Amino acid sequence: MSTSSKKVDFIKSWYNGECEKLSFRDKLKLARAWTEICVKDEEYEMAAAIKAERMKMVKNHVKEKRRKRSFSQKIALWTYLKKKRVRILLNKLANYC
Repeated sequence: MSTSSKKVDFIKSWYNGECEKLSFRDKLKLARAWTEICVKDEEYEMAAAIKAERMKMVKNHVKEKRRKRSFSQKIALWTYLKKKRVRILLNKLANYC
């Protein structure tokens, strides 16, 4: 293994270990801070690895939030989005005419 891949593996395992103790917002702050530090030190592989872990964490968080929505919340969100689409469509039609 090269030294850069060892560094990447180390930072991934360290970041995942630290994230177990933190809230979602703090996880994002930690990733942002370490990404900035790695970029300043020109450790671009490590910064990319942290950014990938951060994106994976955000994706899992969103999936979990969506899964936990109740049926009434899903209906309310669906109606809100449909109303928004209708308004956009009506505005486009009004501007088109």
